[in-house]
Amino acid sequence: MASPDLRRPANTVGTLPKSDGTSRSTSRAFYELPQNKPTAAQIVRESRDWLQAVSTRRPFTPKDTTRSLFGSATTSLFSRPPSASKVGARNFDLFELSKCGPPYFRPPEARSGDSFHKNGIISGFDSTEPFAFFPLTSPSGDSGVSSGSELDYLIGRLSELPQRLMVAFSGRSSEELEVGKEDGFTRNAPETTHFGLMAETTEDEIVGLVDRLYTALRQSHIASKRQWPQRTAILQAVFALLDEASPRLCLALIRIVLTIELKSSNLVSACKLLYQVAKDSENDGLFLEHPDTLGILIDTLRSEKLSNNVESITKSTESLQQNCDLLLFLTGTLKFLSSSQLVAQRLNPKPEFVISLLETHRKVENCIRIIRDGTSRHVPNRLPERLYHVLIQISEIFCNLSTTAGLRARLASPAGVMDHIVDCLIYRAMPKATSAETWQIEEGPKKSLQSLVYLNWVRFLARLTEYVDVCQQLDDCCVNRSHVNESMMLVDSLDWEEFAREGHTPEKRNNSMNDFCQALMKIFTCFGDEQGLIVRVAYLLGNLTARLDSARESLVPNHQALRELCALCRRYRQKTAVRESQTTGTAGPSTENALNIQSTDVDKVHNSKRSWDNNTHCDDILDKLVRILANAAIGENVGHLAVTDSDLLDLFLELIVGESPSEPTELLLNCLAGLNNVTYYINADTRPELCAKQYDVAEALLQTMTNELTHPDVSLGCIRVFGNLTRQACLRDWLTRQGGESSRLVESSQWNWASRMRSGTMPNVFLNSLIQNLDSARPELVYSTLGVLINLMTDADQRPHFKQLGGLPKLLEALSDFAGHDWQLAGLACKTLWNYTESSTEPLSDLIPTEILNELYKLLSELIDEEHVSIMHQNFLANDPSSESDNVELWRAAWSSEFLPVAYEFLSRLTQN
Repeated sequence: MASPDLRRPANTVGTLPKSDGTSRSTSRAFYELPQNKPTAAQIVRESRDWLQAVSTRRPFTPKDTTRSLFGSATTSLFSRPPSASKVGARNFDLFELSKCGPPYFRPPEARSGDSFHKNGIISGFDSTEPFAFFPLTSPSGDSGVSSGSELDYLIGRLSELPQRLMVAFSGRSSEELEVGKEDGFTRNAPETTHFGLMAETTEDEIVGLVDRLYTALRQSHIASKRQWPQRTAILQAVFALLDEASPRLCLALIRIVLTIELKSSNLVSACKLLYQVAKDSENDGLFLEHPDTLGILIDTLRSEKLSNNVESITKSTESLQQNCDLLLFLTGTLKFLSSSQLVAQRLNPKPEFVISLLETHRKVENCIRIIRDGTSRHVPNRLPERLYHVLIQISEIFCNLSTTAGLRARLASPAGVMDHIVDCLIYRAMPKATSAETWQIEEGPKKSLQSLVYLNWVRFLARLTEYVDVCQQLDDCCVNRSHVNESMMLVDSLDWEEFAREGHTPEKRNNSMNDFCQALMKIFTCFGDEQGLIVRVAYLLGNLTARLDSARESLVPNHQALRELCALCRRYRQKTAVRESQTTGTAGPSTENALNIQSTDVDKVHNSKRSWDNNTHCDDILDKLVRILANAAIGENVGHLAVTDSDLLDLFLELIVGESPSEPTELLLNCLAGLNNVTYYINADTRPELCAKQYDVAEALLQTMTNELTHPDVSLGCIRVFGNLTRQACLRDWLTRQGGESSRLVESSQWNWASRMRSGTMPNVFLNSLIQNLDSARPELVYSTLGVLINLMTDADQRPHFKQLGGLPKLLEALSDFAGHDWQLAGLACKTLWNYTESSTEPLSDLIPTEILNELYKLLSELIDEEHVSIMHQNFLANDPSSESDNVELWRAAWSSEFLPVAYEFLSRLTQN
């Protein structure tokens, strides 16, 4: 009888021919389902697919608790704008205001020895000079909105505050003023603020006045006009009040500054001050006090313009650098807020927030592309660095958003953030129209900045692709659209005809999944020393290959690509072996002799807390690379490639032999999963030398599985592989003869089929190990073990050993224990019994002891009774608080499709005999 169909219908392949010496039927077993016809219990079966997608832990990314623009990743950012210094009135250009309003009187500069000037308190004014205000210039003597309006009153009140503040401070010494100053802000006293010396004015009153003025400006619709009376007076008063203002008052004043829509350096200073407020996490709540604060920040980001052609970049370099500084501090502020548990739930879900970030990212990326393409001349060297500064902030915000609940669909929507980042990576890896070079690597500080941007892009995509729906969305977008790189839309200087002559027409680039996977693979070559980036690229590719056939075929389209991936794994294995040998003082093995690496040659410290330095990154990269190969082998095309070349099987064996079976390391489990996926595709058409490779696999796994110290997870991985290997009759016979021989594994070239078949020591150790697994409390281990036993029981000569080793009572016990809540497993127990009794020339009473026969008959009679089963389900539901009512429907579906047919047929066989 053929073994049951434990494979996915979409990937069914022919089983290997059976030997003539065994007794079996060539027809399909009654319980084997027709192909491509899923059952009602398919949702249950999906969790136990014989082909395994391998999961892993996400690469560790430490939190930046200091709230900085670039974290600790880079230290040589020499073009970074100064942000650590205190920002106050002296940082704002009052001369600029004269261009937009009536003339004003500039107060004399503070004397160099003045204590106020030294301490940055009122650095724009001298306490000995009277404060001068702008004259009202409208005919009615008001703000130009309406005579006697609230706006006029509020402007007047605001203009008085700086002068009153000077008077309040005039009697204080420099020592008194210095007390309590920290990080550019004086901490609030419990009852009053820095303005507390004005007995009649509290901080709440000042903030209330500023907020009222802000509301009046918004309602008057004149704030955005460049020419209107009192505009300059308001800004001069605001600038003066910024000195020594509390964070709360600073935010209130900045709301007015951003509403009036200043240009050039003053807006940069306002954003820098905003950044300094946001840098302290204790101020996060202040951004939520006024309902318009977050909206104003988003509006400012959306309104900022960047040059989008060669001519404007060349002519307005200084203006572009100022815009970059503004965007740097603004996006840096938004980065802090988007990662704040307090603010993120209000900021991140705003649709305009994601849209504004995406558009700004597009603009900045466009400027970088224009400069990188060499079409822009006379551009200062530091301009691209400033642009990269902004990209780093926005891309980190994208990383924050990727973990926000409810935003996944918006980020992965067509033409959204995910599509844009994918296109950015593809563009960077494409040959330029004027050069065959790809991935232009920047020099000096720009290289660190460039790798930081790529790191954030990959982190963003890696987090999103942890979800199946996002991977499917990415696949649909890549397959269904002809890929025209965004450079065609954003860079108007690119020569389309010359680009087309290079073969990159939309018709020829009809699947950008291939471009995307190849772009990620090029990172291994171009950024091999950036291990933090490499490990996340490997994690991303592992996510894609776990879920998408298109990614598997794009990543491994041919034997050459498969060999290159295997070689990459061996290079990182060599690095870890060298590092381990340096630790133990032994010589590291060469790549050629990697098969002979013994677990005693290296000092393995598994499951310990890893420090995330370069050395441990090598271990993690190797784990992720093996995961890519294991997941890629799920695909039918890649699977067939893997069984026509022994390189991948050899790699898995090399790595398995070097690991200790007592420790379920990620590397060992990934290798076992990879072996399971590859051996699944070995069939009648596989070349003989590759079929012979199965014996090397079985030899290595026997030593692993029969070791007394083997971890249960490792045993489960081995048994899954044996589920594929035991489909071949000659290998089943070899397993019975070989048993659990513990001789040392030698190179496969020293073995041949004849020597394997002559091995007959310690028979039945393998079968006995399987029988003992039936006592396991882990359903998955019992499930996989039953799958192997079903294959073994198709051979009549295996059955006496199974009976002799006590397999029948174990099967009965498993059937009794799992019936009711795991009908799949109970069904496999029945299938094992069916194969055990199939086509036997002996009476059933000789095959199964009478006591067990009676118990089987009684148990199966109950388990095929629908009413009895319904009562069982209700009892399980009542006794298990964690069970849900939906479980009953799943149990019933599994019972009717997975258990009832085989149980009914086997009970009929018992009755007939």
